Amino acid sequence: HSKFIGYWQTEKYFNVDAVRAAFSRPRGTPNAATQDIVSRIDDRSVFIHARRGDFTALSLANILGCYPPEYYRAAMTKFPMGTKFFAFSDDPEWCRTHMAGAEIVTANQESGMECWDIWCMNQFPAGIISNGSFSWWSAWLGREKRVIAPKVWFTGLDYRDCVPERWERL
Repeated sequence: HSKFIGYWQTEKYFNVDAVRAAFSRPRGTPNAATQDIVSRIDDRSVFIHARRGDFTALSLANILGCYPPEYYRAAMTKFPMGTKFFAFSDDPEWCRTHMAGAEIVTANQESGMECWDIWCMNQFPAGIISNGSFSWWSAWLGREKRVIAPKVWFTGLDYRDCVPERWERL
């Protein structure tokens, strides 16, 4: 049994193959809604992860902050017409308001089921992420994919190692 403490948002400091093998899939069986989403993923599917929740708090706004709707809309334009977007968030109502055309995924909103959202997102061939560890791991685990990540990860902190060079910054 191992316990990892820290954000670990860089692949430069761990064994990539070992971590992918250890965290490729949660134990148990995904619920029917999650299985349905995964069954509809194809080469034109993109997940979007919008971290809101505690990132909207004034105490974190100056360091992390929430990316505005314009970031997500600009990232969505980087994909061709006909792309199917699936939005995951701790604030699905915000996504409904600001991500027109995206299917809002709420399959694992109950506490303790979040690992299935990470697994589901890592099944996609492409993703648009926010600046949090939940987004990062959702994009990084699973198969290699096209990822659009925020240009600025933290305010006032060194974040050069956070985003792999192969990911696009916006």
